[in-house]
Amino acid sequence: MTQHYNSNISSLAKILSEPFSKPAYNLEDFLDHSYGTMLDADLRRRIKKDPAINHEKPQTGALLEKLWDM
Repeated sequence: MTQHYNSNISSLAKILSEPFSKPAYNLEDFLDHSYGTMLDADLRRRIKKDPAINHEKPQTGALLEKLWDM
């Protein structure tokens, strides 16, 4: 999880992977992020570089090319 593409998740994973040295932690720091807030932030984020994909464009088939380009 420390290598997750979402910076919120990777930051929280790094924090939680370290030993807890303080006697008490403010849980509000960990509860600020929900699936909805992370999704909203991700959808509003500007994409600087196209993400890498694991698929190649099909070479044959008009239907497949139409579906790929949608």
